[in-house]
Amino acid sequence: MDGLLYFQSSSMETLFPKALWITLMFTMLLTLIPTPLQHFLLPILGRGKIGSPSSLPPILTVPHGFFLHFYILGAVFNGAILLLVLAHIYVEKVLLFGISIEEAWRIVFIISLFELQVLRRLYESLYLSKFSPDAQMHILAYILGLIYYVIAPLSLFPSGVGRTITNTYIAYRHGYTNIKLNDQGQGSLLFLDWSCWIGAAIFMFGWIHQHRCHSILASLRAKDAAKNVSYEYKVPFGDWFEYVSSAHYLAEFVMYFGFIVLTGGRNLDTWLLFAFVVLNLSIAAGHTHKWYKRKFENYPKSRKAIIPFIY
Repeated sequence: MDGLLYFQSSSMETLFPKALWITLMFTMLLTLIPTPLQHFLLPILGRGKIGSPSSLPPILTVPHGFFLHFYILGAVFNGAILLLVLAHIYVEKVLLFGISIEEAWRIVFIISLFELQVLRRLYESLYLSKFSPDAQMHILAYILGLIYYVIAPLSLFPSGVGRTITNTYIAYRHGYTNIKLNDQGQGSLLFLDWSCWIGAAIFMFGWIHQHRCHSILASLRAKDAAKNVSYEYKVPFGDWFEYVSSAHYLAEFVMYFGFIVLTGGRNLDTWLLFAFVVLNLSIAAGHTHKWYKRKFENYPKSRKAIIPFIY
């Protein structure tokens, strides 16, 4: 059983993330080609005002409010990983396996930032976002979203971490539960290299702006006299919306670039994850930008889709 767990974690760590991001990017590119396949894919991958699957039978759709499930799963899964890596640092016998103390602290730092993002999105989904009761997403998009919040954090780790996490679990199964603080682990966050702190600064820059942009979008759906939410679309202004139509997506670019810097640019899985995020959100932003220009005659002409002054 333990050998099977080790094999599965190793396979998922080395093969599955790469295959997932490459497959999803290829699928996203297919949505740009005018073929019958495009008409099949757009309702699956569409979001919000673009590509809504309203014409599909109810059995193939779920409410947009189910986005909340992504963040609940992400918060729980990331929290579990964080605890296991901390166990690697502080449980003496688990230190016989896997990565170094220094690398473990880097992972704690990275996964803590990812958890911060997931928890903020969870808060926004509960208390800020106003989902239209008629808004739906394809059931396959929902499943992909759940998979994303499991595989994305694993794509931020150096090679070997998946095996270390599995070894930690196996160690507990065999009764290695004698907790003993390891002096090498104490204060190690103070010795993270420059890439960690610069990457964290970039991440937080995007994190703050994304929250501002989500607040702006939520404020557009003001309450009417009957205290019901108006779901009429309006043009957002303020913060990065002065430059691009999908400012919250631009902030996502910035955050994931921060992860590239945090990992020192040495992890192929992180690069593939970043490439997928850029491609996916660029396509969505392009459709959103065209929709805004069609719907609003006075839409700001200087505003780009997602990259200021360029696209």
